[in-house]
Amino acid sequence: MRVLVVVHGFPPDALGGSELYAQATSLELQRRFGDEILVVTRDADPQRPEYSIRRAERDGVTIAWVNNTFRAIRSFEETYRNEAITAAAERLIDAFQPDVAHIHHLTCLSTTIVPSLARRSVPIVLTLHDYWLMCHRGQLLDTSYRQCDGPDSGCHACLGIAGGVGPIGFIGAGIVRTIERRLPIAPGLRRSVERAGRLLARDSAADSEARRRVEHMRAVCADVSQFLAPSQIVRDRFVAFGIDPGKIMVSPYGVDPAPFQTVPRERRRPLQIGFLGSLMISKGPDVLLRAVARLPPGSASRHTTATIPTGERSNRCCTIPMSPRTERSHTKRCREPSRVSTSWSCPRSGRKRAPSSSRRHSSPACPSSRHESADLSS
Repeated sequence: MRVLVVVHGFPPDALGGSELYAQATSLELQRRFGDEILVVTRDADPQRPEYSIRRAERDGVTIAWVNNTFRAIRSFEETYRNEAITAAAERLIDAFQPDVAHIHHLTCLSTTIVPSLARRSVPIVLTLHDYWLMCHRGQLLDTSYRQCDGPDSGCHACLGIAGGVGPIGFIGAGIVRTIERRLPIAPGLRRSVERAGRLLARDSAADSEARRRVEHMRAVCADVSQFLAPSQIVRDRFVAFGIDPGKIMVSPYGVDPAPFQTVPRERRRPLQIGFLGSLMISKGPDVLLRAVARLPPGSASRHTTATIPTGERSNRCCTIPMSPRTERSHTKRCREPSRVSTSWSCPRSGRKRAPSSSRRHSSPACPSSRHESADLSS
């Protein structure tokens, strides 16, 4: 069977959860069933022409990267619905002739890949790794990291300048980015440009863009053959969003326990708590720190094995210190002084090191500051 896999990033260039899951399922389909796999994903190389395609073969899987640095974007709508990216994807689709498509994520690509597949009568399976189809930010967290009830709560505030400036503002932002790639721009000049953008932005325009996005996403969902929700809460959310209940089923993430079964366990005192995940606010490391701080002094310690998010947002995701010397400011949202010892380990290969690191843990912890898309406790 020829399986088309669509995802916004692919290892080793991107190491987020959905990217790793897309890789794991692709390799397993190829290994177990001999399926022919084509992965269509996004690249962000400023040295290559926009929307150009590069290919590679890795572990028996063909990968095609469509370059998208957003430098050609002229409107907020083009950030999620980009016909140039869809045209590039269509060339790949027509050459590959897939029997089925498995979509993991479309951010940084284009939602119109879905109707393109539907017009070609290709069955579409879409795994709902997060809430991006209903939430521009993807996590149902607003810009202050408060939980959001969804698109009916009003999305214009989260769209901000991008949703309110219109095409002229986007063209101006593109010019600034082009200059920045060639010449250093003083922070004062960038702040001036941002202030000008805020003056041009209109709440009514942002509100209109938000509504247009929601309506478009509902139309895209109608073309999907089958949705896979990693948890019941995700299924319920998307049914409330408007997805036909008969087209969405709960399919928990598979976790391979084999790497952990051969790791010798070490009995330790005090209690060793391990945080597994990316160091970003939505993953809730501050939730764990608050909880442990309520324990009796000296009763527990915590060791963090984390994967560091790659990409332009990684330095802004979280302000957790890498040293216990600065424990009194764990994150912007956790100010309580710690009463237990702490150590942090933050390798890019955190996922690979998780089994060996787990031998030191009495218990792993996967907290969250949002409604998580999957229950990893099982």
